[in-house]
Amino acid sequence: MGYHDIDDVKAETLQNYDADSIPSATKVNDIIANTDAVVDGYVKGRYNVPVLVADSPTAHKVLKRIALKLTVAEISEIQKETTRRSTTEGDNQPINAMKAEGYRLLRDIEKGVLELTDAVKGHTSGEVRQGTGTDTEANPPAPKW
Repeated sequence: MGYHDIDDVKAETLQNYDADSIPSATKVNDIIANTDAVVDGYVKGRYNVPVLVADSPTAHKVLKRIALKLTVAEISEIQKETTRRSTTEGDNQPINAMKAEGYRLLRDIEKGVLELTDAVKGHTSGEVRQGTGTDTEANPPAPKW
């Protein structure tokens, strides 16, 4: 089980799109699986993956929101291609912003800038920890979610 499923995606995308323009369930499930793998790839250096809702409800909720951003952005791109709509740079701004925000959050988790407080910590060699210096102003502790 991943961070989100097709029902989550439908609930998110139906707010913005005509139901007929959503890709097939098979395609959406492929996108979901790929997105969950990407999330795990960023998170695995700090936490045990997958982050399970039963063990880490808050962390799972955060990762679900990030995964949904990335999946919905991917579906939006497919919908534009499928409907062959002519798009301008302005049309792509919401999609690009959604993807950028999702990846920024994942990079922040990967670096330890954002901490998933209830997630089970993983064990990796060469792990970089934030706030290890003596100057707390230069090395503030990571924000906690």
